[in-house]
Amino acid sequence: MTASERIKFTDTFTDDVIYLIEAHEAMMKSGEPASFVEPAACRTFVVLAVSEIEFLISDLGSSSLLSETLASYFQERGSNEERVAALANSLQAKGVATDPTILDDYVALRQIRNVIVHARQWRNPEYEWISIRGFPSDLFGFHVGHWERIQQVRGQMYSYLIQALGMELGKRRRSFESGER
Repeated sequence: MTASERIKFTDTFTDDVIYLIEAHEAMMKSGEPASFVEPAACRTFVVLAVSEIEFLISDLGSSSLLSETLASYFQERGSNEERVAALANSLQAKGVATDPTILDDYVALRQIRNVIVHARQWRNPEYEWISIRGFPSDLFGFHVGHWERIQQVRGQMYSYLIQALGMELGKRRRSFESGER
């Protein structure tokens, strides 16, 4: 994927998240029952937000310096603790201070996204992790508190990754906007 294609792809995720947040706000203001809106909105938000963040993490992992640091994050059967440590170490290597609870929550959201997208049952370590993190294992159990938390985790992870990617994204965007490929 070229730099301009990656920028466009990143921008589509950001746009989709913004549209979802605005649609959620409009539905709640219109008087739709929260018991209907919240679970569906939260599941959709998890899928979009985690996909967006995973795309940025893959950009971060494309750096030869960090590819080894993030290797355990991308392992198919890596433990939750290994994933959190890989993220923390990679971000720290780029000079980004993180809140461990945000990273723990992000890994839980990633597991929720995987269960939704791959339409599969919970694996025991996933079930335990999301329960400890306070997210529902019943995907109809989301409520406004989860919505707000998903929004907070997505925003903070996005901020961490943009800081870690630093000027690289800015350089790509300027190159794209000036017509360079």
